Amino acid sequence: MKKYTLIIMMFLVGIAGYLYTSPKSDNKPVDVIIPEEKEYGSPIVFNINQTKNLDGGLKLTLIEINDSRCPKNVVCVWAGELSAVFKIIDSKSDNVPKEIRLGIITSRSVNESGYTFKLETITEKTATIIIAKNEISINESEVSGFIHIGPVCPVVQLGKEEECMDRPFPTKIGIYTSGQKLHKTINSDKEGKFTTELPVGKWIIRPQISNALPRCEEKNLELIAGQHINIDISCDSGIR
Repeated sequence: MKKYTLIIMMFLVGIAGYLYTSPKSDNKPVDVIIPEEKEYGSPIVFNINQTKNLDGGLKLTLIEINDSRCPKNVVCVWAGELSAVFKIIDSKSDNVPKEIRLGIITSRSVNESGYTFKLETITEKTATIIIAKNEISINESEVSGFIHIGPVCPVVQLGKEEECMDRPFPTKIGIYTSGQKLHKTINSDKEGKFTTELPVGKWIIRPQISNALPRCEEKNLELIAGQHINIDISCDSGIR
């Protein structure tokens, strides 16, 4: 009996020694990085200089928030607003950075690069927006553009170049077929921007100006299915 007891005690001592001398795990928690997923159609809150990624290769950064509101006890022609400037990078558009501005009063919703960006709320430090994908028919393309007018000064004085830069031009735009038949009309907004969907084929984009001035250039496009392009249209004010 003593023999078996001794054997059992030696066995237990051996197990205890193994457990004591065997490598111990540090039991430290493993850092698991889970990508922050943002959904289209849901409010997304941005802080200044914060970047967020969305499915499909869309990346947004809130660059700045501008406050043009009229100060207290001051009479202003315009009440002003809070507006947010975003930099967007879309892998579908060759990762070329673009900027959009969303204001609480003007340009609350902007179409760019196949998406609609809508400003929900804004403070001096944060902006909340909703992003939606613009569905394009397999037989259609999307055309976005910017119309600007200049010169706006007869003489550009040294140090005031920025004041005389081209300005956005809100106007009516005609979309014509290659045979000069009017397909539809659209309007550029207060920031001179516009977006429209068109079937594949050849098109003429022509601002509708009834007077001799300003004179605006027209754009000839040949669109393919599913394409998204941006165009720039310059208008001559006639100021000299």
